[in-house]
Parts: sequence; C-alpha cells; structure tokens
Amino acid sequence: MMFDKAGFLSRLEGDEGLGREIIAIFLQEWPKLLEDVRGATERRDASGLERAAHTLKGSVGVIAAPQAFDAAHTLEQMAREGKVEDADAALMRLEAALHQLLQELGKYETELPQVDLSPRA
Repeated sequence: MMFDKAGFLSRLEGDEGLGREIIAIFLQEWPKLLEDVRGATERRDASGLERAAHTLKGSVGVIAAPQAFDAAHTLEQMAREGKVEDADAALMRLEAALHQLLQELGKYETELPQVDLSPRA
C-alpha cells in the first residue's frame, strides 16, 4: 500500500478539507525534499543524508505512506551507520515509492471536496 487513506483520515478525525491542505503542502514540498536526499547521496554526505532522509520520512509519515516512509527510513539508517556508499539502490527504492505514491495521491485528490487554499486576509 502506497497511501493509507483510512489511516490518514483517521489521524485527521475525518477532516477531508484538512487532508487536502496537507496533501497540497506535501505536493509542493516533496521535490525539494527528494532533491536534498539525492544531493547528499551523490556527495556521499552521511550527516546531510541522515538529515534529508529524516525530513522526507517525516513528510511521508504525515500523509500515511508506509512504503515511502520505510524507504526513507532505510536511507536514514544507512547514513547514520555511515553506509552511504551503498545508498544508490535505497535511493532508487525511495524514488519508486514516491512515484507510486504521487499517482495514488492524484487519484485521491480528485475524490476530495474542493477547498479554497488561497491566503486568508
């Protein structure tokens, strides 16, 4: 399962409007978060990778995405243990999980009621 819709909504007490807002924020932020993970992996920067993977893990955890969470957690652990030389395969697993997650979120977003996300005065 890429996206645990029931788990996500239960954390929000069924508030689908809030769910849409959280997903919108994630969709804006994930490219930078992934780029930070990629950059640290390419540089073989263990502390940077640990930090970046931890941040991305938190974001996918909020939206109840267990496979992406596990993949980010694996990268975080590898970095913590100084095993960044072997991080490329784990990064590919994370990228694949995010790709599938984004497809599921796209389907889910079309099911949600529309919410005005413009800044409030």
